[in-house]
Amino acid sequence: NHVGDFNPNIRGGEEPELCRRLRDDGWTIERIDTPMAIHDAVMLTFKQWCKRQTRSAYGALEVYTCYRVDQYRRSLHSAWWWGLGWPAVLTLAAVMAGPVGALCILWVLLLQMARVTHRMKKRGCQLHIAATYGVLVMISKWPQLWGQLLYLLDRRRQCHTRRIDYKQEPAAH
Repeated sequence: NHVGDFNPNIRGGEEPELCRRLRDDGWTIERIDTPMAIHDAVMLTFKQWCKRQTRSAYGALEVYTCYRVDQYRRSLHSAWWWGLGWPAVLTLAAVMAGPVGALCILWVLLLQMARVTHRMKKRGCQLHIAATYGVLVMISKWPQLWGQLLYLLDRRRQCHTRRIDYKQEPAAH
């Protein structure tokens, strides 16, 4: 029962797509609590991190759309809600209820950051790491939304999968 190698046409999300093919072929995928690989992300700037978020969301939507890998559904929807829906509600609240309404809606964002921070703290993270994670998770929604929009644009134009690089090019010698 050979399912093939990683799909070379996928720019992000190769592993879940391969796991999907394995499951479809009758295999069971199990996680073990042991590090198996170290990824060389080499992200040194906020810009690189944003590009990585864009790339990840582009790949996630591609894999979800083409191969119905459901593990991405929640994060894809989350990017739409927090990246577009929530700002629209904030704007509407500001227009309809003035600054007080906007502040109330802004509290929702802060509460979400606190909720994520609390969840990470319960998993054993130190407070400063959990809080940083909570903030970055919420900031990541905008580049993730952008990545999904780029994928939808490429798909509409019937373009090949876009390459989104986030790593620095090596310095010329």
